[in-house]
Amino acid sequence: MEIGTVEGAVNTENFRFEAHRDVEKFDFVTVKANTEEADWLLAQINEVEKKPFEEDGVKRYKTVASASIIGYRYKGMLKKPRSVIEPDSIVYYADQTLISDVLGLDENGLYLGHLVTNPDIKIFLDSEELYKHFAVLAKTGYGKSYTVSVMVEELVEKGYPVVVIDPHGEYGSIGFENDELNDEMKERFGVEPKSYPVKEFSPNTELNENAEKLGFSSKNLSAKEIQQVVPTNLTNSQMGVLYTALKDLKERDVYNFEDVIEKCMQQDSKAKWNLVNILETVKESGIFDENPTGLHNLVERGRASVINLRAVDPENQEIVVYKLAKEMFEMRKRGELDPFFMVIEEAHNYVPEKGMGKAVCSDILRKVASEGRKFGLGIGVISQRPANVAKNILSQCNTQLILRVTNPNDLKAIAKSFEGVTSQVKNSITGLQTGVGLVLGKEYPILTNIRPRKSLHGGSTQTLDLDISEDEGSEKKLSEKAEKAPGISDSFDEGEFVKIKEDDDEEVEEEFETLEDPDEEVAEKSIQKTSDKEAEGSENSLSSIKDGVDVYSPPVNIMQVDKFHDGKKVLYPIWHVSLKVGEVAVDGVTGEISDKDLGITETAEKVLNAVKSPSSKGKISRKTGLSLTKVNNMLEQLEEIGLVEKDGNLYSDSRTFVKSGIETVEKEGLSIVDEKLSEKKALKVARKRFDSEVEDVRLVYKMFYRKGEDVFDPYLGEEI
Repeated sequence: MEIGTVEGAVNTENFRFEAHRDVEKFDFVTVKANTEEADWLLAQINEVEKKPFEEDGVKRYKTVASASIIGYRYKGMLKKPRSVIEPDSIVYYADQTLISDVLGLDENGLYLGHLVTNPDIKIFLDSEELYKHFAVLAKTGYGKSYTVSVMVEELVEKGYPVVVIDPHGEYGSIGFENDELNDEMKERFGVEPKSYPVKEFSPNTELNENAEKLGFSSKNLSAKEIQQVVPTNLTNSQMGVLYTALKDLKERDVYNFEDVIEKCMQQDSKAKWNLVNILETVKESGIFDENPTGLHNLVERGRASVINLRAVDPENQEIVVYKLAKEMFEMRKRGELDPFFMVIEEAHNYVPEKGMGKAVCSDILRKVASEGRKFGLGIGVISQRPANVAKNILSQCNTQLILRVTNPNDLKAIAKSFEGVTSQVKNSITGLQTGVGLVLGKEYPILTNIRPRKSLHGGSTQTLDLDISEDEGSEKKLSEKAEKAPGISDSFDEGEFVKIKEDDDEEVEEEFETLEDPDEEVAEKSIQKTSDKEAEGSENSLSSIKDGVDVYSPPVNIMQVDKFHDGKKVLYPIWHVSLKVGEVAVDGVTGEISDKDLGITETAEKVLNAVKSPSSKGKISRKTGLSLTKVNNMLEQLEEIGLVEKDGNLYSDSRTFVKSGIETVEKEGLSIVDEKLSEKKALKVARKRFDSEVEDVRLVYKMFYRKGEDVFDPYLGEEI
């Protein structure tokens, strides 16, 4: 498709052209080559500007784009032109074939997604190139783990073995189909729900019930190996005790960790006591096992082996990663394992930059990064804090996928570690939308819309700017949450006030005790209110509630609902928290974020106002005066943060009750479900989830209509 005409001076490196159509930064374009070796040159737009000019005395504007010439492919080699293009040449959009050919995108590679500026062009990664290591870096909540899971799906589908170091227990969901994949996404990206072969291993199988026990042999450990796995540096005296014990044990053919502890106890030095305590700590971690895991079982073609480290202490996680990397690297060098990929989530914890601390596994991971590619062991470095990851590790990653990063230190680290990260690229990284990434490692950055996962996403995040795929259930209708919430569908009886047992609150306290405190002023107010409430009596009864209670105004009146017009009114507790970023509702029983009305940009607000009633993109565009592209981008962002809901081709405001007014109603004749979550804990949930200061909090009730076993939600206008 023709998009413009070259203007001004031209050279072999770049050119400018007047665009007759909308063009964007990072678009790929093509012009006629002035060489016998190729017909067309590939170029990439690196800047777009509007320039004023006068015509018939009227001030007008034209779009002018600057493009860098990438070159052409000749006999398998990427070549730059030695002769300039013709002035006034016609500029066209580049097609899939030319882009794939010139950039070396193997269409049999790993399908990552679409070119942002042209959805008809698919982006592929060369799986063999990934053995030279890859990095996926992004700010928390912008699709980092989601993107890695897409890559794991592709690797497994192509028959590669993958071992995933999973600190949070997220990747086991690869074994389940994505039942939330809608028809539009299926058609748009050409994907279908699919489950993949996956096997989980964990040192902690009590909590991680789906995992097989992961344990290592302690047979004939050397002093250096023991020194590596203990959680602290040993003193010279302690090392002396250890060396003496091992010297005595070498007379045996076989000894284990318990033998080492016993032999240390037999030494005369006082240093043995602290040493034995340290060794006992390692022993109790459960990492060493009499029946160790055969590590060859972790590498199987076409399967992901997930090392689930959820609920494993950080020190023990480091030991696990150290043992895995060391032993599997040695096995790979001996040819005892097939070539495989090791994906390392939260890499900044396992191979930190100098000055950021030292992990037990740092040295071996550095060695794998520098030598692994020669032996068919590729590593994937995944982190939301690039500045905290060792630079020599990042610089070894030939393929980089950068999603949104805004921290100046992280941007600086990326620029220092990877070639081709210009100031323009850095600026682009800070403005990337959720689910959009820059693929680096080729000659030029490729702006990519990451495809949807075929398998179920198991990750969650606690930030305002989040990928819908990482928001645990945020896209689900409120009615689905209501069906699961105690007190709505199965926990209250007609005409009764439900008392929550006090020991239930201990579980909530345990669940939230590690969350950061909210603003001190609000926290103190909360604590005082809680104390006052407790002082009134341990029982929460109707007498402890004022005559009037605050209720979100239900848009559907009970008289409008035939089946429920003579039903009972039941109130369900919600903590309404006012944050600097907007209004948030915290479920007073489950502690979930059940609704939100967030502060957004003026443009986004304009789009949101246009979807008060279900509207198509075209109708929204006409209402707002915004281009379809802008409307589409805004809708995607609003959908991601849960303010817009899509049904077929229509979009509507998905906020259900936070936006509604609040009225005081008489308590008489009402069934009221007591809150299980205290005000203080609700504040912690909201502040932690949205990383925002708290301005106010109040207890407000949602009203439901119940008749028999049936319940009607007047905010959704449907039975739940």
